[in-house]
Amino acid sequence: MQSRYSRSGKLPLASCLTLGVILSQSLAFLQPMSASAEAVKKKSLTANNAIERDLKHGIEAYKLPNGLTVLLVERKTAPVTVVNMVYHVGSRNEAVGYTGSTHFLEHLMFKGTSKHDPLKGNGLDDVLKKVGGINNATTYFDRTNYYEVVPKDSLALALELEADRMRNLLLRKSDRDAEMTVVRNELERGEDEPSDLLTNMTFATAFKEHPYHHPVIGWRSDVEGVPLTRLRKFYQDFYWPDNATLMVIGDFEKGKTLELINQYFGKLSKSPNNFPPVYTKEPPQEGERRFVVSRGKELPRVMIAFHTPEAVSKDTAPLDILSFVLGDSSRKSTRLYKSLIESGLCSECSTSNISLLDPGLFIIQATVQPGQNPVKVEEVIKAELKRLTEKGITAAELDRAKQSIVKRFKLSLSDPMGLAQSLTEGIACAGWQWWCNYPDQVLAVKKAETDKVTATFNENNRTVGYYLPKGESLSQYSDQYLKASEKIELPAIADESSQPTETAASEKTKASIKTTASASPMADSITSKAGSKIAPRVERIVLKNGLTVLMLNIDHCQTVAVSGKIRAGDYFASAGQAAYPELLARILGYGTKKFSKEELARKLENMGANLDFSSESFFHTFDSEVTSDDLEDMLKLVASSLMEAKLDEADLKEVQKIYAAQLKEESSQTAMLAWNKLLTRMYRKDSVYFADSYEDQIKQVNETTIDNLRHYYSKNYIPANTVLTLVGDFKGKQGKIKELLESEFGHWQGSARQEIKVTDQVLNKENEIKSPLVSKLPDKANVDIVLARPVDLSVKAPDYLPSLVANAVLGYDSFACRLAPVRDRYGLTYGIYSRIVDPEYPFAPWSIELSVNPENVKKALKIVDGIVKDFNAKGITQAELDKEKSHLAGTFQVGLRSPRAMARKLSEYEQLGQPLANIDNFPERLSKVGLGDVNKAIAKYFDPKKLKLSVAGNLKGELD
Repeated sequence: MQSRYSRSGKLPLASCLTLGVILSQSLAFLQPMSASAEAVKKKSLTANNAIERDLKHGIEAYKLPNGLTVLLVERKTAPVTVVNMVYHVGSRNEAVGYTGSTHFLEHLMFKGTSKHDPLKGNGLDDVLKKVGGINNATTYFDRTNYYEVVPKDSLALALELEADRMRNLLLRKSDRDAEMTVVRNELERGEDEPSDLLTNMTFATAFKEHPYHHPVIGWRSDVEGVPLTRLRKFYQDFYWPDNATLMVIGDFEKGKTLELINQYFGKLSKSPNNFPPVYTKEPPQEGERRFVVSRGKELPRVMIAFHTPEAVSKDTAPLDILSFVLGDSSRKSTRLYKSLIESGLCSECSTSNISLLDPGLFIIQATVQPGQNPVKVEEVIKAELKRLTEKGITAAELDRAKQSIVKRFKLSLSDPMGLAQSLTEGIACAGWQWWCNYPDQVLAVKKAETDKVTATFNENNRTVGYYLPKGESLSQYSDQYLKASEKIELPAIADESSQPTETAASEKTKASIKTTASASPMADSITSKAGSKIAPRVERIVLKNGLTVLMLNIDHCQTVAVSGKIRAGDYFASAGQAAYPELLARILGYGTKKFSKEELARKLENMGANLDFSSESFFHTFDSEVTSDDLEDMLKLVASSLMEAKLDEADLKEVQKIYAAQLKEESSQTAMLAWNKLLTRMYRKDSVYFADSYEDQIKQVNETTIDNLRHYYSKNYIPANTVLTLVGDFKGKQGKIKELLESEFGHWQGSARQEIKVTDQVLNKENEIKSPLVSKLPDKANVDIVLARPVDLSVKAPDYLPSLVANAVLGYDSFACRLAPVRDRYGLTYGIYSRIVDPEYPFAPWSIELSVNPENVKKALKIVDGIVKDFNAKGITQAELDKEKSHLAGTFQVGLRSPRAMARKLSEYEQLGQPLANIDNFPERLSKVGLGDVNKAIAKYFDPKKLKLSVAGNLKGELD
């Protein structure tokens, strides 16, 4: 999957809709305006001079005389505000010799100005930490964006920081040199991911002339060699107000915000030059292109790509619909899921219509099951495309795709950060109005239009790529396939003739989601009491059978989050049952006694929602979000899944194959392997934290029977073990919802709640780790390092908050912390993190994790050891304590910015027996933590002498 690159994490290409979701066409007013510096000073933004409004989405657009476009979107669900700056520059604006410069410059944008300099302790990360802000940046083909998510009272700071770095970046050579190795480590991490590697090669093969040929992160030699003068020129060419769009989203006062924007950005001048144009066009492809990447030990992969028009084309929405029908996100009702996964050929498959400012790609990718032939996978994909081209999609598929795409569009916007990310892609592809109109474009698509765009899938427009493990050849697989002389037989398309006709179905769709295309009404009608406390507004209901339900109403947000937490995780699996919790969580999506697998999938698609269960150390969890009108249907699906899962033998076989294949993949991933070796040695085999070797895990998965899962399900899926939380807009129907809860869940029966108790008996005291654990993977470009030790600490411990502060000072996010020099000063790693891994119950690990180039392992370990020894011996300062308390209080608030986030937090607190009032009084409790408390916790838990070391990757030499 192609990724957007950021300075502290890699973001998947598409989430809510296949990337065509958030596409737009050009805005006339985005052209630079002529304005003198004096005019810039005099002209002021006011609430009355918005140049355009979109009432459905609550967007107001403004324009400064210097060309800066400003979008304001009020959402008062929580007292949180997002500031997001989008620059119209991406890897599309690069050429050979300086590929990756956009992304490299994105990193350097955090290296300081004369006013905010990390070397003086007042850099962007330093000052944002004091208010609890979250910040990052991402780079993609057509744009770069920088964002801050802050408590509403810190909006002015976020705006000031963005305005400052727009034109005042220092761009020092020392920063460039240190950050180059950080970026290179990020590149190396991507090289170790087969899907990333395959996607980069697919773009490089499909595009021969257009800059989309180059990977967003750049070619290695360009990253290593690009001079500072080239980066400075890039900054001077593109970082101007008339090449940018500023968004402010969330809880803010409009008039004051416009004043602040004018104050900080109004004084900046527009670019003195025209922005360098991209005039290269990719010529039509004249014949199929093929390539093979041979590397590593991961499972084979197949990727097929086709050129598509630019985002603003009328073909975008029809292609998005075809992507949805073919294989969007491996959904169980899709055509490729049935032909590739249900057949046992693949463990994963997906499609993406990657719509960009210039013509993009429609990509199909599949991960091949062990023992299966990737050449056959290619032939099956081509057969599905041939059927699609010849017969098109059905009226029912078209209607379901429309409804799901539009509802998913809306649901993705309930989080202000989700709205910012979605709008960012729309702006990058052309402009925000087209993004606003996207749902209407989808609803307007006719079958004739989807039939027409199937012409995309012709042989001359096709690029085919293979990732094969080292030592395997494509000719070997081709020979096997030809000898087998297999005839491709595709599964039948479900007969939905009883469904309404296309016209009737479309009208029904439009009627059922007529308000869905709107994210929410204008903000002044939202009365969610954003500043009020959460706990007093939560209604706690305990049914007679022991099921606990929490309900929190947020007026006018138009969605409801549904979260569940069940005592059914690894803790409840006895010896020999380690595979049961994960297998059960996965098979719950395969239908119930009331709803078949396909019926369940289709009902969820109609809601634009998911209902995926996951297994953790102590709990099974699920969380979803639906429009308020769909809450009743979702609760019925939840009830059926919790009480009457189908648990079919054939489904188990499919789940076992998929899970075993993913475990095989993990065994070649450096971070996963390093952790696996540690957990296997640190804990007793019968403990909740123990991890079997990957060989043993795969063996246990394959030996599990359906009767094993049925027994585990009936024992643990009981009402007393379960917390169900609903947060959102109940539309005044709380009484009806309670009646529904009683009717759907009231007859669920089970024993008393199972208790959880973890003692030091989980520790492996007989087989202490005395030397580093080393897992050599010679084909990897990267080494992952994990240092860890079990700690007798949990969220209920009296010294948990002091330990939380201590860990934050040490380095839970790589920036403005004690461990930060490993990245910022020495440039050794893309990311280094300290964390208490799973503090719900005691004796989970405290760990420090980082990845480095193989040549830098010993150097990195020495520096980390020195930092942690000093931290343990001297403790922290009062200034660090004050900063981190403020930081943690702010990030806690920011973390509750959406109904879904609130629902998860409420379920967590209820299951762990923590008072819900602790959510509201978290800042107050944190404020009482003293310097002595923190330093005592450091001495107790953060002892470097007790850390155990595990490394995995292409290690050079031996470790002492």
